[in-house]
Amino acid sequence: MSQASEHRPTVAIINLNAIQHNVREMKRHLEPDQALYAVVKANGYGHGAVAVAKAALAAGAQGLAVATVDEGIELRQAGLLAQPILILGLVDPRAIAELVYYRLTVIVSDLIWFQEAWAQLVSNHQESLLDDAKLKVHLALDTGMGRIGLRTVEEVQAFAEGIQAFPWVNWEGVDTHFSTAGGGDPAYVET
Repeated sequence: MSQASEHRPTVAIINLNAIQHNVREMKRHLEPDQALYAVVKANGYGHGAVAVAKAALAAGAQGLAVATVDEGIELRQAGLLAQPILILGLVDPRAIAELVYYRLTVIVSDLIWFQEAWAQLVSNHQESLLDDAKLKVHLALDTGMGRIGLRTVEEVQAFAEGIQAFPWVNWEGVDTHFSTAGGGDPAYVET
């Protein structure tokens, strides 16, 4: 029996004009002060992260989101320098030098992460990385998914107070993941 498949191959043809159209359509539903980020993790879901990111940004997306530090670095090295890039996955605090150098935004939900990140910089004599730059951070809130994030008002208040001990942190935003993403009653996720 031959190893070559005798069945129809899977083919995906990516229309970057359609991506741009979709971004413009989504932006029409946002308020002027709301930002749209294009999620291009996993190589743009197999469609080419750099090409999809460039198309989305050209159509008005204000930022990009990826799963890993390496994916963020790939976009920066491809020349996408001005836009925010948010790392959606958990990031090891030992990656702080790369996060700062490549201006990547990390999602964090506990103060211990900052302590470990600072210890990493000190142990590598890299504290000077934070002389001219700050670590960009989104606070993770758990709204029911159970993966990552603070769960109570008290936890958020403690985090907001505790983060003051880290002047090298730029708290840019808040992040969450709906507990019923992709299913259920849409009214459940309305605010």
